[in-house]
Amino acid sequence: MFAAKGIEAQFMDRLNVYATTGLALLAIVVLVWLILRIRSWFFESEDSDEPLEEMLTQFRQLKREGELTEEEYRLISQRLSGQPAPVKSVTVIQQSTSDGVSPESPQTTDPETS
Repeated sequence: MFAAKGIEAQFMDRLNVYATTGLALLAIVVLVWLILRIRSWFFESEDSDEPLEEMLTQFRQLKREGELTEEEYRLISQRLSGQPAPVKSVTVIQQSTSDGVSPESPQTTDPETS
């Protein structure tokens, strides 16, 4: 009877060691995954700004060379930075139809209201 309790105690000790080791390994795996996830999040946010700044630099150069007007550059930089570009009025010119009706006078419309 004494021998049976000894084997049972050894089994419980081994089970306790295995359970503790398994939990420790699981905790290490979760910790490594969490560290890698946080690192990728930081590096992803740093890399996403580089192409935007490169594009702005290229557009700035085009503006200096006279390829872009000041207004075009301003609109491009506003759109790239996420700011809404101002909406201007649009002049619509209706052309005459094939049945000879004369064109009407130009009408100015505001895109926000139509």
